[in-house]
Amino acid sequence: MEMKPINEKADTADNDSHPYISSTALLFGAFIVVEQCLLLRKHLLTPPLFVSFSLELFLIFLFFIRPKIGSRLESVLISIEQLAPFPTPSSSLLMLLYASFVNSYFSAKKGLLLGIIAILCTCISGFLFPFSVMGKGGCLSFSLLIALFVCCGTIFKIWKAKEVHSHDEAFTQYNLTIARYLHDHIANNLSAIILATESKDSMQQTDLDTVQKMATAALFQTREAIRALEYVEKSESKAFTFVHHSSNSSATEELEEFITEHQELLHALGFDGQIFFSNSDSSTLTEAETPFIRNLLTELFGNIVKHSKADDRYYMIISIDDQNCYIEMTDSPSQDKTGVVNNGSGLSYYQKKILEMKGSFHINSKKHSWSICISLPLNGRWTHSYFFPQNH
Repeated sequence: MEMKPINEKADTADNDSHPYISSTALLFGAFIVVEQCLLLRKHLLTPPLFVSFSLELFLIFLFFIRPKIGSRLESVLISIEQLAPFPTPSSSLLMLLYASFVNSYFSAKKGLLLGIIAILCTCISGFLFPFSVMGKGGCLSFSLLIALFVCCGTIFKIWKAKEVHSHDEAFTQYNLTIARYLHDHIANNLSAIILATESKDSMQQTDLDTVQKMATAALFQTREAIRALEYVEKSESKAFTFVHHSSNSSATEELEEFITEHQELLHALGFDGQIFFSNSDSSTLTEAETPFIRNLLTELFGNIVKHSKADDRYYMIISIDDQNCYIEMTDSPSQDKTGVVNNGSGLSYYQKKILEMKGSFHINSKKHSWSICISLPLNGRWTHSYFFPQNH
C-alpha cells in the first residue's frame, strides 16, 4: 500500500469551486440585472440589446458556478460591449474590474492578456464615443484602474501561493519530526529487544524484565507519535510543543539519570563500557537543548547495540560547560551485524542539525575502531524540539 504524508491534499488544480469569488460575482451580477432592467425601460429592446442582456445573464450564472472560465468570458463580453452603440451599465464596468482581478488571480499570463484586451477596447470606446463616459480622458482613468486590478490579482495570487507553501512546509517538517522521533526511540528500543531475544534459551528473569521495560517504552513512544499524528488532523493550530514529563530536578540532573539508565540497559544487553559525565557549576541547559542532547545520546546508545562488538568495551565522555556540550565516543564495530558503521540516517540527521547550529561533528571510522567527536553550542543559540501537542 502506498503511504502518503498526512498533509497531502487532493489535486485542486481542476477544481473550480471558489465560494468567495462566486458570491462576489453574484452580488455584482445582481446590480447589473437591476441596472439593465432600468435601462431597458428607457430604450427600445432591440435585437443587439436583447442578445447582450441574455449573454450577460448567462455569463453571470457561469461566473457563479465556474469562476475561472466565467470571469474570462465575462471580461471579454463587457470589453466588447463598450464598442456597441448602446450604453454600457456602470455596474458592468465594475464587473469588468472584478473579472480582471479574478483572471489575474487564476493565471497571471491570461489575466494580463485579457487586461490588455479590456484596455484596448476601453481606449477605442473613448475614441469612438467622445461624449460618453469613456470620452474626454475617461478611458485613460478606467484603463489605469484595469491595470491596477490586474496587478492586485497577480500580487494576491503570489501571496496565497507563499502562504500555501509555508503551510505545506510546516506540515512536511512536522512529518519529518515524527519520523525522527520514531527512529530515535522506537527503532532503537526494538533493535535492543531483538538482540536480547536472540539468546532466548539462556535468558534469565532479569533479561525478561529488561525486554519488558524496553517494549513498554517503545509502546508508550508509539502512542505518543500516533497521538501527535491524530492531533494534527483535528486541530488547525500550527503551534506544537514537545511534551516532556519531568520531575522537579534540574535538566542536568535529569540528563545524568538518563545516561545512567541507558548504561544499565546496555549492561543488561551484554555491552559493557564506561561513561564519564561532567558539568561545570555555571552550566545550564534550556528546554530546547535538553531533549536534543538526550535524543542524540539515544541515537549513539542505539548504535552501540546495533553496530558494536559485545565483547569489546565502549567509552563515552560527556562534558557540559556554560558555552558548549562536548560528546566523544569510541567503540569497536562488529563485522557480523548488518547496518552502516559510518553515517546512518540517524547520525546524518544530527550531523546536519549540529552543523546548522555552528557546532562540530567528526566521525573516524576504521575496520576495528569507530569514534565520534561532537561539539554543541549552548546558551540558547539554537532551538530544537519535537512538535508534539501540549494538550492531550
